[in-house]
Amino acid sequence: AVSLGALLAQDPKLEEYFPLHLGDSWTYTVKRSKEPEKAPQEVTTKVAEMMKSNPPQYVVTSFMACTLEEDGYTVHFELSEKGLVLRGPDKLVKSAQLFLKGPVKKDSTWEWQDCDGAKIQCSWAGEEKVEVPAGTFECLKVTMEADLEGKKFRSSFWIAKGTGIVKILTEYPSVGTLTYELKKFEHRK
Repeated sequence: AVSLGALLAQDPKLEEYFPLHLGDSWTYTVKRSKEPEKAPQEVTTKVAEMMKSNPPQYVVTSFMACTLEEDGYTVHFELSEKGLVLRGPDKLVKSAQLFLKGPVKKDSTWEWQDCDGAKIQCSWAGEEKVEVPAGTFECLKVTMEADLEGKKFRSSFWIAKGTGIVKILTEYPSVGTLTYELKKFEHRK
């Protein structure tokens, strides 16, 4: 196992942990704690478009559709010197927000606001080995926490070099825990 210290000594670049190439897709199985009898659902996320801008924006469809709506939604990500910036849709964020801070540094923190103005506290939490249906990955872990209407929202993301997000564990006050595990990653060159 590679330690986080060794990873950080290599000066990891955020784009190495969040690959965005036109046509890349990730398929996740999604389990809900409040409905354990239900078979896991699948959500596919795809980089559907690259917008010409500086830095380029990548249009990602159906990313982390926490309500698993049939149509999902579209978000825009851009990799900048600050990190991974998230734009839209209005039901998630109203303006550009720093989703993942770069460069990767253990215990570094940042925050962003959702569409209702809730401040989401984020941090790089360390390194863990994660096993999901797509395989076993050495990951950097990101934690996010917010107070939503007096109730705690918590989320953890495990991000693997060259693959992106391989697991998400999110505790919603009203929905329970949603667990996303990577089933398949397709990289288009």
